[in-house]
Amino acid sequence: MSEWFTPLNLPEQRQVFLSNPTRNPIFEYPEYDRNILTLVEEELLKIVVNPADSLENWIVRRKITELQLEIELCKSRGSSKISTITRELYNCSFEKEYLKNAELDAASPLPFESKENKTAQEVVVGIQQYLEDYQIYDWNLELSEQTDFYFRVKASEKRILINKNFNWDFTDFDNMLAHEIDGHVIRAINASKQKNILLKKPLPFYIKTEEGLASFLGNYCSNTGEINRKHHALKYLAGHLAITSSFKEVFEFLCDHGFTPQLAFQRTFRLKRGFEDTSIEGCFAKEALYYEGMLEVRNFLLTGGDIKKLYSAKIGLEDLPFAQVPEDIIIPKRITQYLNNVV
Repeated sequence: MSEWFTPLNLPEQRQVFLSNPTRNPIFEYPEYDRNILTLVEEELLKIVVNPADSLENWIVRRKITELQLEIELCKSRGSSKISTITRELYNCSFEKEYLKNAELDAASPLPFESKENKTAQEVVVGIQQYLEDYQIYDWNLELSEQTDFYFRVKASEKRILINKNFNWDFTDFDNMLAHEIDGHVIRAINASKQKNILLKKPLPFYIKTEEGLASFLGNYCSNTGEINRKHHALKYLAGHLAITSSFKEVFEFLCDHGFTPQLAFQRTFRLKRGFEDTSIEGCFAKEALYYEGMLEVRNFLLTGGDIKKLYSAKIGLEDLPFAQVPEDIIIPKRITQYLNNVV
């Protein structure tokens, strides 16, 4: 689905907007066959799920709902309906408690500034060495020129993509390792060790907990935790603003709070992806779920939640009653050290 929400003219619109940020970008997206989506939608309605409370039935019920929302999202591309659909798909509530917490984290006096000067190739070498410390040797690292991300983990392919123009404005290498490797990669490796084949792949609606755990690791268990909490908090507040604001207004909000224009554009785009005319109000809520998920994961851990179950597979907090812990599960040292210090 991600390719349907990646503009064909993203590089051109970035250049035009950054040279004169007064007009909202107009994005063009790849065409797709809506009739196929309708046919899939009709087939999903025919599926009858056994009401028994088993892992298989739980997954099927939630997968149907997730697919229905994804189809609805694709069919709504370009409209303000994106806000409502993505908030439900990614379970992003923007509750007052979360917004209040975000305002406190966003008020940190730490400035956004370059924390590293590593080249992309140096990043590749550093990640390889970090993986080897875990005795992980079968993952491939690749440099990418794609423009809609800085770092992407493709767990099913054991691939890590790194943008050649990685932006270090709000992070450092240790934070990257915490979020991307100790979060996404290690959880994927634990999932691959599952005896139950249903737990080897991501469960429906897992993404909020997945990104929440990775963000918790980067924001509380790394060298630059406070500045990263500020970064995620401002992204969250920008997402809330985007619900009723244009691309330009969200971009200005981020710039006014210390983001460089380049980073502000990238974050604003991710909050406005799926829109063609980005003067339309609305938010693609996936970019905002990081902060909410982080708070939920932190609360789970600080109230005695089972860290092994959380790390056992690509699952959400709602799935933990069905979690099965692999015998040789990997738990990163940084998270146990943090919990030992605060609990």
